[in-house]
Parts: sequence; structure tokens; C-alpha cells
Amino acid sequence: MSAERNGSLLRTKRPYAWVAGAAAATLLIYLPALQNGFVNWDDPAYVYENPHIRSLGLPFFKWAFLDFHAWNWHPLTWISHGLDYAVWGLNPAGHHLSSILLHGANTFLVGMLVVEFFRARGADKEGVAITAAFVTAMLFGIHPLHVESVAWVSERKDVLCALFFLLSLLSYLRYASGTGREMNPMPFTHKYYRFAFAFFLLALLSKPMAISLPLVLLILDWYPLGRFWGRGAMRSLFAEKLPFLILSALSGIVTVLAQLYGGAVVELTDIPAATRSVIAFHALTAYLVKMVWPVDLIPYYPYPQKVSLFSFEYLLPVLFVLLVTSVCLMQSRRQKIWLAVWAYYVITLLPVLGIIKVGGQAMADRYTYLPSLGPFLLAGCGAALLYEKMGALMRRNALVKVSFFAAFALLVALYSGLTIQQVRTWKNGIALWTKAIGTLSREGGKAYINIDIPYENRGIAFKNAGRFEEALSDFSRAFYLNPNATKYHNRGYAFEKVGRFEEALADYSRAIELKPDTPDSYINRASLQARLGHLEEALGDYSRAILLKPDSSDLYYNRGNIYAKTGRYEDAVRDYTQAIQISPHPDYYRNRSIVYKSMGRDDDALNDLLHYELRMKAERGS
Repeated sequence: MSAERNGSLLRTKRPYAWVAGAAAATLLIYLPALQNGFVNWDDPAYVYENPHIRSLGLPFFKWAFLDFHAWNWHPLTWISHGLDYAVWGLNPAGHHLSSILLHGANTFLVGMLVVEFFRARGADKEGVAITAAFVTAMLFGIHPLHVESVAWVSERKDVLCALFFLLSLLSYLRYASGTGREMNPMPFTHKYYRFAFAFFLLALLSKPMAISLPLVLLILDWYPLGRFWGRGAMRSLFAEKLPFLILSALSGIVTVLAQLYGGAVVELTDIPAATRSVIAFHALTAYLVKMVWPVDLIPYYPYPQKVSLFSFEYLLPVLFVLLVTSVCLMQSRRQKIWLAVWAYYVITLLPVLGIIKVGGQAMADRYTYLPSLGPFLLAGCGAALLYEKMGALMRRNALVKVSFFAAFALLVALYSGLTIQQVRTWKNGIALWTKAIGTLSREGGKAYINIDIPYENRGIAFKNAGRFEEALSDFSRAFYLNPNATKYHNRGYAFEKVGRFEEALADYSRAIELKPDTPDSYINRASLQARLGHLEEALGDYSRAILLKPDSSDLYYNRGNIYAKTGRYEDAVRDYTQAIQISPHPDYYRNRSIVYKSMGRDDDALNDLLHYELRMKAERGS
């Protein structure tokens, strides 16, 4: 596109100043998140119980790229968490700060993208572009629906993926605007095409949801770029996207393998295709409703128990989606923007609409982080159009102008207040799951599958906080809703902590009966048996746990302690030695020294005591 066609937007930086203001406002609104801690939902596996991120050496990078940790493959996200740990350790404020800064950067990029959008359309009205860019960026930055992606440390992948997704779109618009209708037979020779491809790769390495970007580029080709002008052009456009499509296909394969590896993908036969499709239509509509009226946002939307196309709740969304699609298609010759935005919204949500069912959630706020850009762009363009139409009236009547800006300020204040309130929801695990339980209870919890999960997770949060009576109450409620081996184990632990040992033993035993290949219940039962003086039973449980978890030094150490108490010193020495070979902890040397002393092996006892003192000094020094 020529400089003349771009008009005044190429000769001013005013739009960027307004967009930077939207980004700054976004950062201010999210500052309360710095007071939040971690939550007990993915944060343990991603950050504070993840040993892999604690060193940025070659083993870390090998793990980041080759392991399916937490059922995902997003190496760049792991690297970002590793960098955060290197700078902040386990101080949650630092981890939250990184996510907030990324969201602020994304807000700025959204505004820049809108400016590029207007340039691609050949618009030369600076006021319209500024209004649309500012409103779109503000909505994107301050909307409560985005809090989950920003205030939840484990969702770093959302904001990181979006950063590169948006940069890829910006680069592509620069590339395509420069070529006009003249197709480049060798697009890789163009620097902005290479930038778009490189940023797309980085987006996929952050989160596979970026898989839809090649289709989004084709939407941009149709509108606003207007590159679909003949069959030859269409073939060239698809050929131009082939490298992007190949990356998407590879990312999709790796993602499915990662989910299958972790057992997160529900068999398609478990939930009929018709049911999954109806839920997808419902989610498409529900997300739009929450964009307009963002209340009762919760971290976990359970899958509904009864889904019927003949019920008003599910029939209306299907009819709505079909109606919107039909209207957009009919208007596509005169107003292409409606179909372009609607196609973008549907396509970017498609990977997470549940057609391939993953986990027990019907929808999630975080899934809207990038898809919401389409509806927000429409809102921004609508505000700009209204501002332009009312321009003359505003100049004649100050009251009209004040009313226009007051209405927008009121909307910003409302969304900002809801966002700050939602940020507090993510303060810790107890606050998070209390909000989920309260909202689902008002909506009628019995209508959902897996309604037990919020109770179980709040019980874990109470347990981590040492509030065991409350943990027992939540674990019991979760058990009542969905009894299984995990529920028996968790309730058994709570029983043990409040001193109800017989009930704890019974729950551990039942958990083992239901799932005998899980070591945790053996370990907990062994510890409790030892505490109650049932040493032979404890030995048996530790031995079974070691068979299931042979690389655990603690298990050998604990069984060694039982052997030492029962006078089986040779067996104790063998277990302590095995523990030391796995992980030479000072306590292992100390206890083996005591056993050697009891066996009359004074030299060995002295040698272990020296090792113990050296390692204690090393730990204190570190």
C-alpha cells in the first residue's frame, strides 16, 4: 500500500500516545495483583514445586523442550518461569509483575494493531483511528474476563503467547500492506514475512492455542487487505500460508500427544459428538454475554450433567450463532468487517470449544484472551463511528460532548472496579475456590459434573494453610459428591491431622484398594502405622511404596528408620546407603552413623558423622 493511501496515519504518532495511555492505565489497575500469592491450581506443578525451573543450565533447556511436564508442551513458557525464578525466587510478587507487564505490552500491541487495521483499509481520519484504537485497547486491557490470564501465574502462557501472536499479526499486516495485490512469489525474502513467521513460532512455543493464526491471516487477506481478488490470488495466498500451516499441524500433533501422555483427553465416545457441539454453541454465546456483563466469573466452569438441544438454555445459543453467521454472510458484500470479526472470534476459539474434550471444564475465562479482540474491535469501531457522527453536535453542544465522555468513563470505571475485585479472587487458593463454590452453589451445583473439584481444591488450600478442620469439611463434601481413591486419600490425611487415626487408616486402606498403583496412600498409611507403633505394618507399606517409587530417597530413609527401631541394623544400613546414593542428605549420614555406632563399627560411624557435619556446613553456606 502506498504512502499516499495510508494518509495522515503515517505522518503522526498521536495514535501511539493514546494507546500507550491505555497500556499505562491497564498496568495501574493490575497493581493489586502484586499482593497476591500463588494458588493451589497448577502453580505447584508450574512454579513453587517445580524443581526444573530452579536452574537455567543445559538440563533445564533439554527438559523444557523434550518433556511433557504438566501434560503440556510449551518450552518458551517454561523458560519464562525459569527466568522469573532466577530473578525473584519464590517471591510471588515478582512472578505477578512479569505477567502484568506482558499484559500491558499486549494492550499496547492491540492498539497498534487497530491502527494498522485502519491503515490497511486506507483510512486517513486520524480522530477515528485514535478513538477506535484507544477504546479497543482499553477494553482489552481492563476487562475482567482477562484477569484469569494475568493474575494466575500458571497462565503466563496466555499473555506470552498473545504477545507473539499480536506481533505476528502486526508484522503480517506490514508485509501484506507493502505488497498490495502483487503477490510475492518468494515471501521469505520479505523481512516482515520472516518476522511474522518467527513470531508465530514463538507463539506456538508459548501456548498451542496460537494454532489458529494461519486462518486469521487469511481473514486479514480478505478484510481489510482485500487480497482475495481472483482464483490465482487465492492459490497464491494459500501457498503463502503453507509454512504457517505446517507449523500449526506439527504443534497440533505435539499438543495431542502431550494431553494423551497426561490422560487429559476424554475419549470421544464418552461424550457424544452432538453434546459436545451443543456445548460449543453455548460457550460461543456465553463468552459474548460475559464480555458485555462480566459477573460471576469463576476459575472452574464444570461440565453440565444434562445437555439437550430441546431445552431453552441450549437451543437459544444454537439459534443465536446460526442467526449471527447468516446475517454476517448476507452483509459481507457491503460490510465485510462483521463477517471478518465473527470468523476471527469463532476460529480463535475453535481449539478450546471442546470438540475434542479435554478435562472436565465446559469453558474458561482464559480462553477468551485473544478471541475477545474481535468483539472489542467492533466496539472500538462503533465508538469511533459514533464519535465521528456526533462530532459536529459535540462542537455545538458541550453537554453532548460531556455526556459522551462520561458514558465511556463510567464503563471504564465499572470494568476497572470489577477487574480489581476479580484480581482479589486470585489472592490465594482459599479465596479462589471460595468464590467458585459460592457462585456454583447459587447456580445449583447438582446440575454439573465434577462439582466436587472446587471443594477438593479448597480443602487442599486449607490443608496447606494448616486449617485441618476446615480441610476435613471440604474433603468430606467432595467425597460425598464424587467418592474415589483420591477423595479417600485426602479425607484420610485430614482425619489424621485432627487426631482421628482409625478413620484415617480406614480411608487410606480404601484408597489403596481402589487404586493400588499409587504410592502416596501407602506412604501416608506407613507413616501413621509407625506413629501408632505398628512397625511391621509400616515396613510393609514402605516396601510397597518403594516398588512403585524406587527413586525416592525419603522412602528408603523412612524404611531404614523403622529397621533401626526394630534392631534390623543391616537392613537399616542398606536403606540409608541407598538413600545416600539417590540424594546425599545430611540426615541420612547422621542416622547411618548412629546405626553404625550401635553395630560397633566406630570408624564407619565417625566417617558418616564427618560427612554429616560437612554437608550441614555446605547447606548453611548456601
